[in-house]
Amino acid sequence: MDTSKFTPELILGIIGTVTGILSLVISMHFNRKAINQAEKALEQSDKNLKTQLLYEDKKKALMNFQRTLSGAANNTRDLREKIDTFLDSFEGKYVPKDVVGKVHASLEELEKYEYENAEYSQKWMGEEPMQESESSDPCEGMNPTEQFNYEFGKKIDSFKHSAKYLINESLMKI
Repeated sequence: MDTSKFTPELILGIIGTVTGILSLVISMHFNRKAINQAEKALEQSDKNLKTQLLYEDKKKALMNFQRTLSGAANNTRDLREKIDTFLDSFEGKYVPKDVVGKVHASLEELEKYEYENAEYSQKWMGEEPMQESESSDPCEGMNPTEQFNYEFGKKIDSFKHSAKYLINESLMKI
């Protein structure tokens, strides 16, 4: 090979071309890294937004569930209907499963109490009215039906109070 053909301009041109190609390769590498980092940041942002929306939906659902329980219901059938209607709704799906389970368990206990002690139950059939006693019992002088209604009202209030407490605990965890 004739070295006279390799002029300084040609050598500088080759070096410039190699340098340009190397800078393009390096630039592509770093751009690809930046794009991957941007995609990861976008995915994380999307997850954060979904979490925030889920948080807001859960919070709203729990507050509406609490309002549903606050409504007047003087028997378990009406109470169960209100609860089941709410939980079967779209919004009810955001209520945490542990809260739903505990509320249903408490409601079943309340239903069992009503079934075993209501005036139409076998237990009350044929019984004489209560004898009056000299105590400070609020049920004093009540017949069995009135006594049941009083005690059952207290149990429903207790159920609502404990359900609201569960919901408030769940709200605090969110």
